[in-house]
Amino acid sequence: MQNLSTSFSSFYSGRLSQILTQSGRFLWRVYRTGKTTELLSFIGWEFLYKIKYYGPVKTISLSDHPPLTIDAAGKLMYASASNAKQPYRVEASRIDWKYRFTDSQGEVWGCEFRQNTKLLRVQDGQTPQTVWTFPVAIRSMHVTNEAIFVCAGGILYRSPKVTTTFEPVLQLTTSESYFLFNNGFTVMPDGTLLLGEYASVWQNNRWVNLAYLYISKTDGRSWETSDFLQRQGVNKHIHLVKYSPLLNQVFMTDGDNKKQLWRNQTLTHYTQSANRNRNGWHLTNRFHWQMGGYTSMLDHEQGVVFGTDYLGGTNFLVHTTDGRTFRKEVIPNPYRRSPVINMVARRVGTQTELWALLHNSVVPEKSCVLMYSQDNGKTWHRFIEYDGRQHEIQLVSSASGANGELYFCIRQWVNGQELSQTYRVTT
Repeated sequence: MQNLSTSFSSFYSGRLSQILTQSGRFLWRVYRTGKTTELLSFIGWEFLYKIKYYGPVKTISLSDHPPLTIDAAGKLMYASASNAKQPYRVEASRIDWKYRFTDSQGEVWGCEFRQNTKLLRVQDGQTPQTVWTFPVAIRSMHVTNEAIFVCAGGILYRSPKVTTTFEPVLQLTTSESYFLFNNGFTVMPDGTLLLGEYASVWQNNRWVNLAYLYISKTDGRSWETSDFLQRQGVNKHIHLVKYSPLLNQVFMTDGDNKKQLWRNQTLTHYTQSANRNRNGWHLTNRFHWQMGGYTSMLDHEQGVVFGTDYLGGTNFLVHTTDGRTFRKEVIPNPYRRSPVINMVARRVGTQTELWALLHNSVVPEKSCVLMYSQDNGKTWHRFIEYDGRQHEIQLVSSASGANGELYFCIRQWVNGQELSQTYRVTT
């Protein structure tokens, strides 16, 4: 009996020591990476979810229609016969798009996964033509009425649309820096361009601070650098800089220790916080609990919706009709812990659809979803459900405004080799 008691004591003391050690290391990593306040918010949201504080009114509405799934080979499949009756189909794209941007004239610009250094152009639906080859892979791009902007190797390149001759116009902080596709580059009504630098670079036991906002009043030929967010204590990067035509305001979100939401309603003084004359950036959330740091944003017919970036925590869709008051809806299980990585609009007849991608690569089972709404976010329909540990979906299409096209890709890694297939949504 004594030996048995000793064994139990040894077992539990060993387990306790291991738990304490692991917990200590976890808390140290949280503190070191500046995520202490985020962890406290996660705990609070988790508690509210467990006690069912988020009732039906505070939870996004998901239809019962079964979604498509992805098999082990990376192919789309129907879960049931009724699943095959959903209004939209997907077809494999003959071009393996990594990025695809449709400009205001209907021309398409982009690059493929397999040849990601080559910028392609498609005119009148014809075969894509290579218009430029960059020294390294294209990381992001944006097209205005007058110029094309491509980010590659930490350098922003610009070309007039009429000549397609690229020149470097901005050196970002690191060779890994770029702006988030569809969210980190925006054009203001007066032609001013805003770009938010993004990357995740860990050096010397800290994040390299890349939270720079870049402003151009010369159609991208020259840029002013602002460290406004760094002076506000932001330690990592910028997620989103996006103008809302509906609200006539521009929004900016930062990460990682602050995760704030800023808005500028005067569309002036982009290098400073708002003063008594209300010029500059207004901070909308004083505390992390109030949410911010959104990775995606989308205008719709009745307002603006933001998607949160709380990997492993509780994620939300947040709505506003004025930029000052916000209504949040929690995303239900099994997708709750997946950040809303990207959102795009698709025009179908006279109707605008909202498409949202929720992805993570750490939560078990089918916790990721590509979904769409036909009623400005009141109800959502699951389009594809998948396990982010085995596959990754990316929204690869963007446009100057909502159009009828939507492209996404499915990526997976087999024996260390990346495989990808791009698809087009059709009726």
